[in-house]
Amino acid sequence: MNDLKKMKLLYVEDELEVSAQYLRYFQTKFESVYTAEDGKKAIELYEDLKPDVVILDIDIPLINGLDVAKKIRLNDNTTQLILLTAKSDKQSLLKAIELGLITYLEKPVSREVLKEALLKLCETDKRILCKFDDKEYLWNIQKAELNYNDEVIKLTKNEAKLFQLFVNKKSDNVSYQEVYEEISFGDNGKKYSEQAIKALIKALRSKLPKNAVKNIYGVGYFIDFK
Repeated sequence: MNDLKKMKLLYVEDELEVSAQYLRYFQTKFESVYTAEDGKKAIELYEDLKPDVVILDIDIPLINGLDVAKKIRLNDNTTQLILLTAKSDKQSLLKAIELGLITYLEKPVSREVLKEALLKLCETDKRILCKFDDKEYLWNIQKAELNYNDEVIKLTKNEAKLFQLFVNKKSDNVSYQEVYEEISFGDNGKKYSEQAIKALIKALRSKLPKNAVKNIYGVGYFIDFK
């Protein structure tokens, strides 16, 4: 499960004893592990940290886990989700089918079942097909790597972050503010500069088919993925 060592995990569980038990295990598997005890905090951490994986109980305070998962899926199809549920909570699971789960686990979760679920994370194909007219590109989420005709399109770190932002938005508009919040400019952290953002957009455009990145006046940009 070496791939997990490159991933950030957000683990959402309100039962402290259960959380402590599995937290130690997760910390041996993932690069970074963050925890939340309720749905409100979970959404805040998700938006701030952009984890690769979210494992969350459905029955948590303030905002239930199903609604947290729906919130994540509004503009993000790439974060991998695992739901934890009581055996009697089948109705919630029916509602979760369309959320693109890796799996769901019935509590209490044995160590062996948990291990199998984590293996599914590693086995999941992390490449997304991006079509621009008649040209097909492959975006590798884990490697932040873009391929065309089996050749890697060389992207800078910020260009790769920008492309991932477009992928997450699913052809919706990406505003200057969203680019600013997602990407650091300069050595001293985040510095808002419309000129820097335009230069980054221009650089990414030069590596994609003509008119792949479209400008919406007064709103932002979007990539029309097919």
